[in-house]
Amino acid sequence: MVIKITIPLHVTGFWKPIYAKTPLYTGSIGAGINLSECLTVYAEKSSENTLFYNEKKIHFPTIDYVFNKIPCRIKVRAYSKGVLGAGYGLSGALALGVSIAGLILCKEKTTLEEAASRAHVAEVLASTGLGDVIAEYYGGFEARIRPGPPGIGMVVKLPVDPSVRIVAISLGTYETRAMLQQYGPKHGLLASSYLDQLLKNPDILYFMELSRSFTKQLFDYSLAEKTISPIRRLILDYYLKKRVLVLLVEKDRVNDITDYLEKNNIGYIVSRVKYSGVEIEY
Repeated sequence: MVIKITIPLHVTGFWKPIYAKTPLYTGSIGAGINLSECLTVYAEKSSENTLFYNEKKIHFPTIDYVFNKIPCRIKVRAYSKGVLGAGYGLSGALALGVSIAGLILCKEKTTLEEAASRAHVAEVLASTGLGDVIAEYYGGFEARIRPGPPGIGMVVKLPVDPSVRIVAISLGTYETRAMLQQYGPKHGLLASSYLDQLLKNPDILYFMELSRSFTKQLFDYSLAEKTISPIRRLILDYYLKKRVLVLLVEKDRVNDITDYLEKNNIGYIVSRVKYSGVEIEY
């Protein structure tokens, strides 16, 4: 039996790490957007644990942890347009896909939330993410108001104007561990304040403004601003998460923007906000 699991890619805009005594209660609060451009996972039982991403065999500590926790062996083939390490929450999505696949194929006597918890713990222990798993599990334009995985953490979904689209551009890679190391107390205070402000004014354009203000304190915007300078007038707003440049645009401007990107050999993803999270097909 082959099962199919789809998981939205996630780009957070601002965040505050919350560290607890156990990985289950460690996580982040903040806000982000889940993309309709998903990670698609196909999984089946096998003689050994293997993971292929876009046809390339890969392994890293986050996934090794999940494989070691499931009671049978599975082969996983995963596909998306996202770049690992750029800022799309792919390590969390892959961990979530492998963990849920293990739950179903190994016939574990447990819940989807507990499978998601396993993926969350793997992310925390490997320092590859703090809030992506819970965000991707539920989907939407989300505010994470309590840290942890599904069942422990808490998210609220915020409304989105259906006429807007997201254009995401990959500008390289940037390790999450390195990002967390340069994160200081002032960033946490700012993220908490921005979360409160967003909940009082749950508007995606306001979210973009807050996210740009927040991430400018962490990331170098010079390449991002150079990339979009000729098309800035077509963009409602933008921010940079690690090395993913996120553009909020009106849907009737998408073609003009993508024409420019293609002429300049700049890779991109066009997406809507995906309001559902993990989806499973048999």
